[in-house]
Amino acid sequence: MEHEFLETRHEYSPRRVFSTTSTDWQARVDFDRLRKDRVARAREQMAIHDIDALILF
Repeated sequence: MEHEFLETRHEYSPRRVFSTTSTDWQARVDFDRLRKDRVARAREQMAIHDIDALILF
């Protein structure tokens, strides 16, 4: 197994970063889009079931 990439700086090697967290130099998970989609789905279901408010924690 090759491990040479471990010696390179992670900013320049996408193989070096092994996580799902966001970075400023590489597009990964679009957290804003996920948040907006979840809110839209929740509001849609609230309208279908005639729910005015939710208490979530």
